[in-house]
This record gives sequence, C-alpha cells and structure tokens, in this order.
Amino acid sequence: MRPMKKILIAFYSKDGNTKRMAELLRDKVNGDLYEIKVNRHYSDNDWTAMDEANAEIKNHDLPPVTSPEIDVSPYDVVLIGGPVWGWTLSTPLMSFLQKTDFKGNRVSAFWTFYDHDEQYDKTMKAMIKNGDYCSGLPMPRNLVNNRSRLNKAIDDWLMQIEETKGE
Repeated sequence: MRPMKKILIAFYSKDGNTKRMAELLRDKVNGDLYEIKVNRHYSDNDWTAMDEANAEIKNHDLPPVTSPEIDVSPYDVVLIGGPVWGWTLSTPLMSFLQKTDFKGNRVSAFWTFYDHDEQYDKTMKAMIKNGDYCSGLPMPRNLVNNRSRLNKAIDDWLMQIEETKGE
C-alpha cells in the first residue's frame, strides 16, 4: 500500500473504545488526532444514553461541540470515528458533521459497537457536506478484540480509501 497524504482522524468517544481505535489508526497512518468533545455527560448505561440521544434528535437539540474548531481543508483524507448509538451516529458526532464542510477531502468513517450498526454508514454518507465519501469500517467488539483480524480489516479499508473515488 502506498502511503497516504495528510490525514486527520476526528473522533468522539464516550467510553474510550473509539479513542483507542483512533489512536491505533494514528499510529498506522501517521495522522493527526482531533477529539470531538461536548459539555454533556451521557449516562454510563448505554441504553439510557441512547434514549438521551434520541431525545436530542427528536427535539432538534444536538449538543454543541466544545473542542476548538478545526480547519479540515489542509487534509487530503479525514477519517471520522464514533460509537454506534441506536443503530446510527452519536449526537456529538452529528453536531460536528453539521458544522463541518469537507470540500476537497476524501472522507471515511470507522465505528465501534456491540451490535446493530445498520444505519451508520448510510447516515454518515448523507451527513458529509461536499466530501468524497468512501464506505467506512465497522469495528464490532469481536473484531476489536482480535488484533490480527483488526489489523487486516484496517489495512484493507485504508487500501479501499486510497483506490476508490466517491461512491
């Protein structure tokens, strides 16, 4: 695989799982990390957190991103990571995507979950403004916990990002 160009790894992580995957990706591609933060504590119980997020979506009240704004224009590739909440993106990640223009960027996603990620990639693609989206990498717990399978999946995904133009 030929080396990629300048890469940003933007991620939101409630429990640390996605952060560990973002750090692994950073080490693999020598990318820059950007952690998406909000001034909102979600329940430690995943089901309750999902209910809290669903209420935010229903009320059109997504949490504002409190991390310093980042200019994604200097990056060739932006990898966006987050946990699956209710089969789709976490609301902090939705907030980030709503305010970010990916014009000129190749964009892909990675997501961590236990089960049921059916709408994640489709929703991510729909929320990417002006970017060239390439299908993402689902990272279920059984993959995350198997280092050799995980490394192969990441390498295959990165190769796909390099070779594919818009879907």
